[in-house]
Amino acid sequence: KGDTPAALHAVAGMRLTLLRPFHGTKAVVVQKPFSAFNTPKRLLTGSEKALPSSYIVKSTLFDDTMDCYGWYPVQHDSKKRPYRWCGEVVEAGLSLKAAVDKPRWVALRIRPLQENKFRADSLAVQVNGRPALFELIPGDDHMLLVIGIGDTREQDTVVLTFFLLNRVQPRSANLGKDTRMLSFNVFEILEIYASKRGQ
Repeated sequence: KGDTPAALHAVAGMRLTLLRPFHGTKAVVVQKPFSAFNTPKRLLTGSEKALPSSYIVKSTLFDDTMDCYGWYPVQHDSKKRPYRWCGEVVEAGLSLKAAVDKPRWVALRIRPLQENKFRADSLAVQVNGRPALFELIPGDDHMLLVIGIGDTREQDTVVLTFFLLNRVQPRSANLGKDTRMLSFNVFEILEIYASKRGQ
């Protein structure tokens, strides 16, 4: 958990070990699009009308009731939605109480401090202590961080851990007067479940 760049990049590299369950025996570069994320991508961007009947999306705002660590206190945007920044420390965590049927994916609606520089190598993600496959999907005023959950049947919680490899102080980068170290903020958490019909 130290603030050692080499150690954090090593964790980021470990994400490739989780590509096999999604793609058989082939290794795939993390930055490329994945067929494993075609379903949540179409569902969350509304590009395929048939998907909602096969998948259920549970939406939660990131307010002060969430079980988490490594995040700044809740703020509110112009639409009065709560959101929280991470970046004060190099690791931030978020715990979700899983249903009997675990989510296939969890998607976070995020706003990076430097969206034009925020890429897949800007962070590493773990699910319940294991490196996780994820994809960043750009949008109009935010990005979707979609995470493959994998097999968590033996646990009743889904713990997401983010290792932040790109933290910036806005004042030092001429991005405002904020003196905090920031990476991205989250304002909505989406858990995507396959319905009984869609399984």
